[in-house]
Amino acid sequence: MSTFYKIFILMTIMTISSIHYEVIAQSSHIKIIKDLNYRQRVTPIVLDNYLFSTFYSTGKHAYNLKGFEIAKTSDNIIDIKVSPSGGFYTLLTSNRKTNKLYIYDTWKAQKMIYKFDNKTNPSSITYSADSRFLYIADKNGLMKKYDTKSHRIIDQWSIPAIITKMETSNNDYFIAAIAGNNVYIINPERKNIRTTLSFNSPVRDIAFAKDASILATVTQNGDIDVFNTRDFKKSRQTIARSGCTSISIHPENKYIAIAADGNKIELINIIDNTGDILIKENANHTNFIRFLQDAQKNTYLTFNATNSIKYKLIQGLTPNYSKMLREEVTARMEEWSKMNPNESQEEYLKRVNDESRKKQIRLFEEEIATRMAGNLIMQSNISLGDYNPKNQILTIEFDNMPPVYLTVPEKDMQNFMNVSDLEFQNAIYGVTPDDKFELVYVDIYNRQTGKTYKFNNRDRHSLDFLHISDDFVPIELVQQTGMEEIKLTGIRNEIVKEAMQNQFISDHTNIDVSTSLVTDIDASGRKITNYKINFKYSVDAAFSTKDDFPAGKYDIKASHAANSMLKIITEAFENDFAQYIKQNKKVIIKITGSADAIPVTGSIAYNGIYGDYINEPYTLGEDLSTITVTKRGGIKDNKQLAFMRAIAVQNYIMSHIKSLDVMDTDYRYSVEVSEHKGSEYRRIKVEFTFIDAF
Repeated sequence: MSTFYKIFILMTIMTISSIHYEVIAQSSHIKIIKDLNYRQRVTPIVLDNYLFSTFYSTGKHAYNLKGFEIAKTSDNIIDIKVSPSGGFYTLLTSNRKTNKLYIYDTWKAQKMIYKFDNKTNPSSITYSADSRFLYIADKNGLMKKYDTKSHRIIDQWSIPAIITKMETSNNDYFIAAIAGNNVYIINPERKNIRTTLSFNSPVRDIAFAKDASILATVTQNGDIDVFNTRDFKKSRQTIARSGCTSISIHPENKYIAIAADGNKIELINIIDNTGDILIKENANHTNFIRFLQDAQKNTYLTFNATNSIKYKLIQGLTPNYSKMLREEVTARMEEWSKMNPNESQEEYLKRVNDESRKKQIRLFEEEIATRMAGNLIMQSNISLGDYNPKNQILTIEFDNMPPVYLTVPEKDMQNFMNVSDLEFQNAIYGVTPDDKFELVYVDIYNRQTGKTYKFNNRDRHSLDFLHISDDFVPIELVQQTGMEEIKLTGIRNEIVKEAMQNQFISDHTNIDVSTSLVTDIDASGRKITNYKINFKYSVDAAFSTKDDFPAGKYDIKASHAANSMLKIITEAFENDFAQYIKQNKKVIIKITGSADAIPVTGSIAYNGIYGDYINEPYTLGEDLSTITVTKRGGIKDNKQLAFMRAIAVQNYIMSHIKSLDVMDTDYRYSVEVSEHKGSEYRRIKVEFTFIDAF
């Protein structure tokens, strides 16, 4: 490991300096609980991030977060883009006559990987979300797509203007490209303009949400807009803020952050009009802002200032309850909709239908919302509002949620004098369109009368604001795939039985298969349903040495359990799942290789049977990174070993399921390395996702 790399690792050791800031917020609960200041010798001007680290340039020099120079160019650097996998970064330079483009190794100082020739003529750059491609917009009105391994152009198409800034959505559906007063939404797969967003002044910055569901823009005159990426209509009307230079969206999609006037940061609640927060710095040159998450998924706000890069951990931002509710309801409904092993087809179709599903959605919504709300009534200042004798409705008001309207006979009103006489029982909550909790049911007991009065609003249109029609799949598909999962279980049982009879595996190997349906909106805005099929196995610890991978082995032949699972996959695709193999349709095959904590001593020989892998993108947890395994270098650590187990699975699938060759097949690799030792931590998993399967 180079000295530079050792020093670079020290970026994770955060130095806290005393700095001055002022927080002005509508909520007293909001505060900065960690305030980190990375002092720099120069003022960062052009910045980008990889995970929890920041890279920047000023003039002709590029630096990492610790202030070490990582590159030097002959021209001024006007843009820096770090690949989403972190293995390399691109510098766009200009001498006012010519723009030039260079690619550098992120982890080795001054290590240039590639220099584009002067004919490239770039005006803006962005990477694909999977790091496999670099998009270059040139000054001749062309968008060029380059392979990040070979640096060869693989495609190009015309664009209507000279682009000055680009960002790619995390699902790779869109490239948002700024050109003057316009933002072009480019569909890179179809090589066309999905739509054009036009504004009254030049666009300063753009940002996609982490889940790619929204796009935020800010213009020179301070207009801030938020667009829904389903149809690119405004989901939040224009907010006026002067002097804006940069914008970012919180991972939960409830807040945006803007940098403005060189010395202030503002957080804006984009679901309602409350809770805006202003952070005013006693420094200048703040023109860049990003939300970043650390390894524990704590969300920081990072931005530049005079001779520094700052990270702030803000506590007290309210969660996006609507998003949390939608995700949990969807997951719970997916499990509820599955066909039970002992359930007949007739019983299943009777239990799972349109009417029963609506009722179950409402029950889940109420259960989850009530759990999330806690006991808001006990935390509320409650008061008696107006009484309408004509319809006998009494308003009861809360300071932390909408009022409830209680039917109270006029003759009882004389006993409704004091809130302290009322007991609130059996409360059930919901979530409003502006992401607030509301009571949908409560029993109110009046100690003075001994009577209980009921407030019941449970028949409201459940989950209307959550786009229920888009988030839930047609009941016919739910029923179809539920029955397919039962069939798949039957295939598994037959293959496992045969393997046990042949003493290939023991009865302590457990192979699991499951299916799920996921709704999505494709890049053209069309609702689609994706079909996921998961295969995984586990082996009891005492038997894993015999059934699963021996230490240091990655060939599929070395694991009887992995072999058995792959036979199930092969047979499944020769039979029931053959219907989903369609020419030119896309399938994403995510393969996860696992390794235990036994250290690799020296090097494990790799014969190169699967080829060399250099800076190959893979995920570790939720984070994208790169890995290199070559015949010459061998396997030197457990991440490489786990990766090669995934590669071995890919080779098996390509060799044994030839029918997949007609599809647009996208292989993705994931790595898991356990903190524990033992063969039970050496295994593989495979997930097939058929895009727009029905």
